[in-house]
Amino acid sequence: MYEEQEDVLGLIVTHTQSLVWALNLSKTYNLVDVSTASELMDEMANESRSEWEEEIWLEIKEAFLHQEKIDSSNVYKFIADPNSRESKGPEK
Repeated sequence: MYEEQEDVLGLIVTHTQSLVWALNLSKTYNLVDVSTASELMDEMANESRSEWEEEIWLEIKEAFLHQEKIDSSNVYKFIADPNSRESKGPEK
């Protein structure tokens, strides 16, 4: 079971590092319009399937808009309560 968990955590780390790299690259070289990126991140937050995912997109957007450079520690802090199962879906 440890190896399976290691694989999942490896995916999380790899994708997070890729996200940070892409955001820094796009911001450093003005590859995307800031307002367009902000709108996209808002859309991703609105389409999220959980409050946790929504919060990640909003925090990434905030970092993208207000930080000179984003580092992975700023992304990892968003993983506050991975055991929360609150859903944004319709109320039952």
